Amino acid sequence: MSESSKEKRLEKLKQLEALNNELKQLDDTIEEEPKVEPIEESEDEIIQKETAKQKKERTERQKEQFKKALEAKRKKDAERKILKQIEEEELKKEMEKKIIEKAIKLKKKQIKKIKAIEELSDDDEIVIQKVKKVGKPEVISPPIQQPIPQRPPPIKTFRFV
Repeated sequence: MSESSKEKRLEKLKQLEALNNELKQLDDTIEEEPKVEPIEESEDEIIQKETAKQKKERTERQKEQFKKALEAKRKKDAERKILKQIEEEELKKEMEKKIIEKAIKLKKKQIKKIKAIEELSDDDEIVIQKVKKVGKPEVISPPIQQPIPQRPPPIKTFRFV
């Protein structure tokens, strides 16, 4: 490497170190800033805030209505839960019924195949003979050739412009 490239790298390194030092100093100054302490409020201001935050108390009738609404909500939730359980049970029963029907169909097919195989094994003793047909023998005639139609010669037409 040439000396000029080394010198350039050294200069860049010095610049980076200088920047790092500046960043550290800035970080130190940020940490040294005093923390803001909360301002103490007077008793009057605290009372005013509390009264502003307080909600109006409900009347007895409102409380009764709220209880009724809660009871109705709980009843509906219970009904929905029961209906959901019933639907799930019905769905399970339907699925079991379909599975059983499918299994029965498959078992019947298996039994039919087994019976067919047993019948074939029992039929091995029977000899299959070819039956001769009595009657006239079939005569195969050669295909008839049809003449190919010829095109008429094109008509010459002249156009005068």
